[in-house]
Amino acid sequence: MEGYKAARLKENVRPSTVNRCLAILRKMFNLAVEWGYLQEQQRPKFKLFPEKDNRKERILAQDEEAKLFQASAPHLRPILTVALHTGMRLGEILGLTWTQVDLKKGLIRVERTKSGLSRIIPINSALYEALGALTGHNAGASLFKNAKTGKPLTSVKTAFLAACRRAGISGLRFHDLRHTFASRLVESGADIITVKELLGHSSVKITERYTHSQGEQKKFAVSLLTVRGPKAAGFEENPLHSCDTADEKKPLKPGVPLFSIN
Repeated sequence: MEGYKAARLKENVRPSTVNRCLAILRKMFNLAVEWGYLQEQQRPKFKLFPEKDNRKERILAQDEEAKLFQASAPHLRPILTVALHTGMRLGEILGLTWTQVDLKKGLIRVERTKSGLSRIIPINSALYEALGALTGHNAGASLFKNAKTGKPLTSVKTAFLAACRRAGISGLRFHDLRHTFASRLVESGADIITVKELLGHSSVKITERYTHSQGEQKKFAVSLLTVRGPKAAGFEENPLHSCDTADEKKPLKPGVPLFSIN
């Protein structure tokens, strides 16, 4: 097993990809023991690669979003809108049919998900406008079709990479739009449980990988502490350190605490 792991890394395969293969092998060995083909003591034990350093934190900035839409082909723009306003995976987006979309109630029912469980996502005004502009609202029909063949789209890789290149955006994957959706929700004040439900995660731990606090958000969070003030926190300000005027402060005396506990 260690030889297999080393060989895959030499092929420049990412550790996370190797882990997916190892997980399948581990499942096979577990079933072999469960079905009586292998003794418990014969089951090989091996560790997965750590993936913490392999996670990419790439969020689409607002100015980049404008450039990306401007550089995108017409058929790609509504797909980008769905991704940024629902957090859906690309496969879930391209698999959407009008049976799953209820514009009157303002809801999308996501099916054939990674977890196997369906979920409901509300439609906001930007998404409503984008979906309303699409044609062929027939029940069961796909939202996104190939203009030449009329069949449902199965990939937008070429169009997406071309748009990123024209917009001068580097290091962006389509899946990063899902990260962007989650991060923007948190920045806007949405709680992690709500974000988890919208993304369709089984655990908050998974959701935390998709939510990255930005610099301004961190500054705002820390600034909230000043609203309470020393007295509200159970401390009394030492008068030696108070200001007589807006422009004059008394010098600090060595050994005198800034605050004394009530």
